[in-house]
Amino acid sequence: MQQSLGRRLAGMLLTWMQERTSNVLIIASANNLELLPPELTRCGRFDDIFKVDLPNNGERHEIFKIHLARFDERFRNGGDAYSEEQWRRLLKETYRCVGAEIGAIVEKAAASTFCLMFGGDKNTHQHSSLPRLEITVASLLEARQNINPLAIREADKVERMRNRASLQGLPASPIDDSVYSHGNINIFS
Repeated sequence: MQQSLGRRLAGMLLTWMQERTSNVLIIASANNLELLPPELTRCGRFDDIFKVDLPNNGERHEIFKIHLARFDERFRNGGDAYSEEQWRRLLKETYRCVGAEIGAIVEKAAASTFCLMFGGDKNTHQHSSLPRLEITVASLLEARQNINPLAIREADKVERMRNRASLQGLPASPIDDSVYSHGNINIFS
């Protein structure tokens, strides 16, 4: 019964998408295009399909800075506390990590940093002003060791999805032209 209900709903959606006369922009998201019926993805129903891939070095750098700014004041308002060399090491170690995994890495590093700062002090709530949290690259790298990225854990499945999406979708991200892109390494410094 649930399968027939799904078919009826899909049929209603397809009919509406084909015959609609209103100015409506339809945006949808799917992790696995193989699960979508081909008639749903043809032109006229969805005119463009975009592939949101694993984040490149420049994107991971920006994702890190967003998450770090939640805990470490040095990263707020566009600030940065790490050297280019430190960033390159961190980006290398987080290759194939997605935004949620980077967020988890930063949260684990922040918790670890907080615990190191206060140790066994049970009276942290009595401190009138807590010292600023300064998350180090070392604490991020340590936290990274406790995260097993989906793109590594399920590499075969993820690669199949990425390859299929590459055939069907336009890239959602521009080419990485950040200082951290693979091609932007100064070998003469």
